[in-house]
Amino acid sequence: MAMAIKQYFKTEHQVTLPDHAITLVPLEGEGKVQDRVSMLYQRLVDNSRWLDAVSSADVIFWATHSQGTPVSVMLLKKLLERGHIHTFRQSICLLAMAGISQGPFPALKGSLIVKVRA
Repeated sequence: MAMAIKQYFKTEHQVTLPDHAITLVPLEGEGKVQDRVSMLYQRLVDNSRWLDAVSSADVIFWATHSQGTPVSVMLLKKLLERGHIHTFRQSICLLAMAGISQGPFPALKGSLIVKVRA
C-alpha cells in the first residue's frame, strides 16, 4: 500500500513522499464483529507509535475487504468518538471492497460509491 500511495503522489502531483511520511498499521484478527472491533481498538491504542501516527496524520487511507468492512467502519466510529481522529483537520479515505457491504439486498447487483463530507 505504501508503494501505491508514493507512486500516486509522484505521478499525479509530482510530490515525492519520504518513507517516514507513511505509517502502515496492519490490523487483523478473527472472531465476531464486535469482538474484533474491541480487540483491534485495543491493539491500536496499545501501540503508541501507531496511535500517534493516526492522530497526527494529515490523511488516513484505510483499506479493508470482506468481513473486515463492517469491523473497519465500527472501529473508525470508535476512533472518532474517542477523539483519536480529528475530521476538522484530517481527511479520511476508506476503501471498502466487499459484497457484505450491500447488506441483505440480493437484488442490489450494482456498485455504490458514497462521498460524505464531515
